Amino acid sequence: VLWQMPHFYALAWIHRTDYKRGGYNMFPLTDETGHATAAMSKPYLVGLCALPVAASAAGLASWMLPLGAAVPSYMWWSSLKRFEANPNIATGRKFFLGSLSYLLAVLALFTAYAHVDQKHLVAEGEEEAQKSSVHSDPLWRASIAARLSDLCPHEQMRSTMFDLMKDGCPIPKGMLPQGKGSSTA
Repeated sequence: VLWQMPHFYALAWIHRTDYKRGGYNMFPLTDETGHATAAMSKPYLVGLCALPVAASAAGLASWMLPLGAAVPSYMWWSSLKRFEANPNIATGRKFFLGSLSYLLAVLALFTAYAHVDQKHLVAEGEEEAQKSSVHSDPLWRASIAARLSDLCPHEQMRSTMFDLMKDGCPIPKGMLPQGKGSSTA
């Protein structure tokens, strides 16, 4: 819901004449200046900017998610500010297209940085395995981590800073092969 509201507000404002002819009744159709459409979009963008932080705080993703999401969030927010300052078809279209770019970027980032709790994937008959929650990442990510751990700047920084940054890398420490960019605790 957070993403789709400003997305469709921008689309409806850009094509308000067509929407009116088609009989669709959305609030941007009565907004001749575009300022109300921009104002209605702001709270949704604020919520979307906070969402990666909330996901990381809840343990659903690495803290690299909000860092990575800062770029698409800033870009979409900037397109909103340009639309708000000068509402016209061109700035409205850039705001609309910014919503698509934001969605694709943040979905890719969440896919890369999400934590997977595999407790629910264990067969019901395996009581011992069920007692402990297994927190790991998908096998495709482990394979990539094994090949590229020496190139990971997050791991290099964590090693340099004497292991002060426990969750500095989106790749879990246990997934990295020993001696390849990972520090031993």
